[in-house]
Amino acid sequence: MEKFFKKNWLWIVITIVSLIVLVTIYYRGKKAGKGVHLKKLNKDIIGAELSESQINILKSLAEKLHEDIHCFFCFRNEDLYKQVSNLSNNQLGALNNIYNEFYEVDDSETFYQALDNEVMENSSFQLAGIVSAILSRLNTIN
Repeated sequence: MEKFFKKNWLWIVITIVSLIVLVTIYYRGKKAGKGVHLKKLNKDIIGAELSESQINILKSLAEKLHEDIHCFFCFRNEDLYKQVSNLSNNQLGALNNIYNEFYEVDDSETFYQALDNEVMENSSFQLAGIVSAILSRLNTIN
């Protein structure tokens, strides 16, 4: 065992340092995403006919979508996109507005653009189909 460490000490050090750097980057990125949701939403923008509980559900959905779309080296949460595709047109329009109000300025892209980029970068044909259907519906709503 001692021979192994003497012979491979450089690789062991490089591996440990690399892991520390990756974990640090991950947690700093995760920490940077917090605190965005302190904005108060304008009910005129998102749809006055939605209840407060529906708006809270859509806020949560927008946050999960943002995390999923901007997560590198992650598998996409297909159920999340299925949930979005099952929303009514009114709810989908409100989700679009909520997402844009929270993230458009910081990310320099709208909900539609973020989803469109997701289709281009995604390798799952089924998920690409779901996202394409959402984009088509957004085109008819807006």
